[in-house]
Amino acid sequence: MMEFHKTAKSGQPTLIGHLWDCKLHSPQGNGTPEHGAVNLKDVQIDQCGNHNEPAKEIWYTSTPGFKGVDTVRFLWGKRGHEGMSFIVTVQ
Repeated sequence: MMEFHKTAKSGQPTLIGHLWDCKLHSPQGNGTPEHGAVNLKDVQIDQCGNHNEPAKEIWYTSTPGFKGVDTVRFLWGKRGHEGMSFIVTVQ
């Protein structure tokens, strides 16, 4: 599992990463943090040898007033053993 560390301000939307799929060219996923929400925005990025690869921006917004560490996980593969985790320090 890939792990990324990000920072965000409490209650403010923050871009924490991207999802893409070089095989299906249709990225899927949903992250469910404990102390906030995630919104996915359709975009195109330079990935997979394609300057216009379909992707999703991952926007994290903490619950207003929350400060601390939150985790956003995107799981896939057999039994959800593969994926990405975003460890977000909310200030």
